[in-house]
Order: sequence, then structure tokens, then C-alpha cells
Amino acid sequence: SQGSNTSKPFGVALRAMDGGAGGPLPSVPALMAPLPSGSLYYMLDDFNHNHEHAVIAGDDGIRYSSTHRVAREGQGTWQYIRDKIQNLQSTATIFDWSVGKVDDPTLSPKKRKQKLVSRLRNQEALLSEIEFEWLRQWFVQGHKHAKLHPYWHDPIKVLIKSFCALEETTVQMIKLLKEASKRVATESE
Repeated sequence: SQGSNTSKPFGVALRAMDGGAGGPLPSVPALMAPLPSGSLYYMLDDFNHNHEHAVIAGDDGIRYSSTHRVAREGQGTWQYIRDKIQNLQSTATIFDWSVGKVDDPTLSPKKRKQKLVSRLRNQEALLSEIEFEWLRQWFVQGHKHAKLHPYWHDPIKVLIKSFCALEETTVQMIKLLKEASKRVATESE
């Protein structure tokens, strides 16, 4: 498909992020910079910290990429995200969803609520990481990319299933927090 005006080019998609707060800046539009085959690009200084990027494979076949990160080991690997999900899911046993409470009788109601809020924050950070660092990066590449990397199909299915389960847990946690807030309001009257 080289030379064809209808082919999708290799490129880099970029969007500005809110300097560590975790979300995209809605006032800054995302863009896709098409690059000629064989191109090389660098993201210097803190550009990578303030922008999300994805290499778009295009229609010209397989692309080769190499990302070099400084002073981070283990993050960004399948084992890292899988273990992070399993660790969070293993702590779910302290929450008794069937009766709607934190299952730890040694804690005061205030401490139970704090524990639930902390868990919710950690869970939402993990959900964002799964969505933005894994699932969106996978699906933005398209069907052709997926066909070229069949070894990723099962891990992506696990991530989708985990993401959905965590989303369901989030709904349950929000219900618990609402109920706890109502009880605190009733008790303080």
C-alpha cells in the first residue's frame, strides 16, 4: 500500500495531560502527527510526563518501536499490571459487600469509612492505569495490529474482565459511602 493516498500512515498520537493529576486537558486538542516510514522520534525532558502518546502502526506493515525509560523497573509490564490487579482484588475480602460494610469490627465507623475511601482512591487510580496505559493503547492500534500480536489477546481479555469487575466494585463502594454518610448525618442530628 506504499504510495497509496488512501493508506493510513505511521504516526504518533499525542494529547496533553494535567501535569500528574491524571486526566487529559480538555482545552488542548489531541493530535496525530503522521511520519514517513523509518522515522525516529524523541520525547525529551518532562514531555512524556505531561503528554500521553501512542505509536500508530498505519497500513505499511509491521513497525518496530523501542521505549527507553529511566530509573523505572517493572512498571509497564504485563506481570506488573497483573500483580497490581491481583493485589487490589485480594484486599477486597475486608469488604463484606453482602451486608454493605467494611468487615473489621476492631475499627471505629470513622476508620472504616476512611479505609473504604482509601481503597476507592487506589482502585480508581488502577482503573485509570488499566484504561489509559493498556486498553486504549491496545485498541487505538486497530484490528491489523491485533492480528500481528496474538500473544496479547489473552492478557487483554484478562484486563477487560478485571476492568469490568473493578467498575462493578466501584459502584458497590460508592453505595457504601453514601449509606455511611447518611448514617453519620443521622447520628449527628
